[in-house]
Amino acid sequence: QPGDSTLDGPRRAWRGTLACISQIDDVFGRLLRFLDDMGLSDSTIVIYGSDHGCYHGIHGLLEKAPGICSDAICRIPLIWRVPGISPGGTVCQALVESVDIAPTLAHLCALPPMESADGLDIRQLLEGKEEEVRQVAVTENAWSRSIRWDNWRMVHYPRGMYEDEDPGELYAIGDDPNETTNFYND
Repeated sequence: QPGDSTLDGPRRAWRGTLACISQIDDVFGRLLRFLDDMGLSDSTIVIYGSDHGCYHGIHGLLEKAPGICSDAICRIPLIWRVPGISPGGTVCQALVESVDIAPTLAHLCALPPMESADGLDIRQLLEGKEEEVRQVAVTENAWSRSIRWDNWRMVHYPRGMYEDEDPGELYAIGDDPNETTNFYND
């Protein structure tokens, strides 16, 4: 808006985002209370997830744009409550993908395996075991492809997007969680 400082827009965007998160927290709490009140908590799997993050000033960007897939965008919440399986309060840092939800639900519900699904069953992680399910996690869209492994994240963009250059990004996420040092051309 006219007269705004460079921080006013991101602050306004973050206020809106945090208001939405507060609203979702309230509604999700109501859902969990309803399951408790109806005696359904012990027989209902609950999953809380999201599509992707936003910037609002992170990396100097106001919004996510086509092709941008930093960890701030690709890393999403995926919270599970599986009665009789998941120990409460466990935090798992293993790599998983959204496509792992369906095969895992099929296994948890004793349904036949999903032969054509790309995802993997992550039940052992839900049980609190710190076993690796995936060596890499992939994010892709029409403008970029990103892989995450160990403490690394790499992004590649189509050559035509940047006048025949070989554009890409490679970050040591463990040492550089804000992705400030790009090793792609090193």
